[in-house]
Amino acid sequence: MDLSRLHILALTHQRLPLEAVGKFHLEENTLKETGARLKESGLVEECFFITTCNRAELVFVSAAEGVRPDALLQQWRPALDNETHDMALRAAVLHSGAEAVTHLISVASSLESLVIGEREILAQVRDQYERARLAGLTGDALRLLMKQVVITAKRVYTETGIANRPVSVVSLAYRALRDHGVRKEARFLIIGAGKTCADMCLYLAKHGFKDLHIFNRTLAKAEALVKSVGGEAYPLDTLVAFDEGFDVIISGIGRGTPIVDAELFSTLRAADPRSAEQRASKPVLVDLALPYDIEPTCMGTSPAHLIRIDDLQQQAETNRAARHQELGACLAIVQEGVAGFEVMARERGVERAMAQVPEAVRALRDRAVNEVFAADIARLDPEARAVLDKVLDHLERKYISVPMKMAKQVILDEHQRVAEAPRA
Repeated sequence: MDLSRLHILALTHQRLPLEAVGKFHLEENTLKETGARLKESGLVEECFFITTCNRAELVFVSAAEGVRPDALLQQWRPALDNETHDMALRAAVLHSGAEAVTHLISVASSLESLVIGEREILAQVRDQYERARLAGLTGDALRLLMKQVVITAKRVYTETGIANRPVSVVSLAYRALRDHGVRKEARFLIIGAGKTCADMCLYLAKHGFKDLHIFNRTLAKAEALVKSVGGEAYPLDTLVAFDEGFDVIISGIGRGTPIVDAELFSTLRAADPRSAEQRASKPVLVDLALPYDIEPTCMGTSPAHLIRIDDLQQQAETNRAARHQELGACLAIVQEGVAGFEVMARERGVERAMAQVPEAVRALRDRAVNEVFAADIARLDPEARAVLDKVLDHLERKYISVPMKMAKQVILDEHQRVAEAPRA
């Protein structure tokens, strides 16, 4: 495998507006067509695309020497307006060879994400490669590359603390609920159906919480969220009349004046028809809004836990700093992965170069048996002929395997020598 023909053309939020990045995202039904167009143009032999909320990247093996980013962008999005094309061309970053391997492993390890340490990116990269493979866009080189990318990214996540501490408010809020012993059958009142509350509901549903009652000013928005997570939807102005009780209140509207005050808290608690054994002895109130939705003193003398967004954000910053402290260890693993891939690529190159050896050895054997020594072999008795065939079979296998092993050992020795050489 020729590593110099491996490239990544990257468009990211760091150099290009997100709206422009989004224009290079591919719909499921255009993936095969776009990849085929790039291959038919003679620009690439293999390719797949990585598209996330803040990046669009083309991973490819070039079909010839030299890479033309302008032509690649044109084939990627032929109907794109000239202004966006030119802006993307100026912003595009081309990674080649070992640098491309480093970049792809770093992306899959979330080292180049907006929030480092989020494991979801590895699953996204694997999924997008797999879709390209099923569409017939990838081949042996990218298969080998992805194998090493996945192995190395998993090492980054398991051998360092890069992903150990949550950095999103939603995940921290969930952990706080768990730490307070909230049971799976707990009843939740969710106030708001915006992004924060929606993310919180998705998180709760993912972890098996089903008794969700979602209140929102726009009922249709609450109903849409219920379709995704289950539960019941209500207009916000009916909250005061809710008479089924609660164990947890989560609010994320931030309208400027508190929604949950002492009067509402007392009303909701008093209306709870459940027995003491069925409801939480100390309800949990989670305020995800700024300005606050929940009045800090609303509980009065009632036993309850209050979790506020300030505390969650402070913990998120602490955890984010801890993740960044792991970068050195992560980068060391990435470099080991790159070095390992360079060895794999050279070995694969040797294997492909020697792919014709078995056929050539078989031809030599056939000529020796059927032409050069045919008369001598014809005089052998069956037992002697059987022994000769065994000897020839053995030599044929060794003649093929020994040079292959020697070539691979040369590659490994050279890699070890370079690795141990003093750095300038």
